[in-house]
Amino acid sequence: EKASPPIKKHTQILRVIKEAIPITSPLCDKAVNLALQKAEEYELGYQRFNTEIERMTSLRSDDDFLIY
Repeated sequence: EKASPPIKKHTQILRVIKEAIPITSPLCDKAVNLALQKAEEYELGYQRFNTEIERMTSLRSDDDFLIY
């Protein structure tokens, strides 16, 4: 059975987020590029995702994603 349009859209958004923040290197250039490609592929508003990712990467420090 296929997912309803709202479920499909939410799943696509989660996939983009998953691409952007892999556990080993969140928001690295490669991950960000893959996430932006997915956002464009899914027609999720490439520019908005790009703007938000730029904002997040400019605000974070290298230690932001470390687990203590």
